[in-house]
Amino acid sequence: MSTDAGYETWIGYADVKSSPVYFYVQKNANYAIVNTAIPFELTRTNVGNAMNASTGVFTTPRPGKYFFTFSGINYGSYAAVELQLNGVQIGAGYSSEMHNTFSHHVTLQLSKGDQIRLVLISGTVYDDIRSYTSFVGFLVEEDVFE
Repeated sequence: MSTDAGYETWIGYADVKSSPVYFYVQKNANYAIVNTAIPFELTRTNVGNAMNASTGVFTTPRPGKYFFTFSGINYGSYAAVELQLNGVQIGAGYSSEMHNTFSHHVTLQLSKGDQIRLVLISGTVYDDIRSYTSFVGFLVEEDVFE
């Protein structure tokens, strides 16, 4: 038997399996309301029910490491979209010229209750029934012990 103080913690952690959390949402219409969270019309998957597509807000159900990615195309001359954590920009995507793409990817350490959203800062996000704009996120690793 080990006398290492962290041994029991390690044994308990080694056999823990988190409940999955992941989502994939898409738009199917243009969006041009600046300084607001971008809502999504289509929910392809929402395991863990942490993503509210109609408000565009993901609320962290458990602490841990999460990965998020978004991409889309602009309408008109440009579009700027921010990824925000609790209302503060932590990433952004920008595109210029008609129908150019924007994207961003990020891995974050989050606490329970943190909120992630995409916010249109300027321009117009283009979309139609082909759903060019999407937002994906998933729990990479839950913090079992804090």
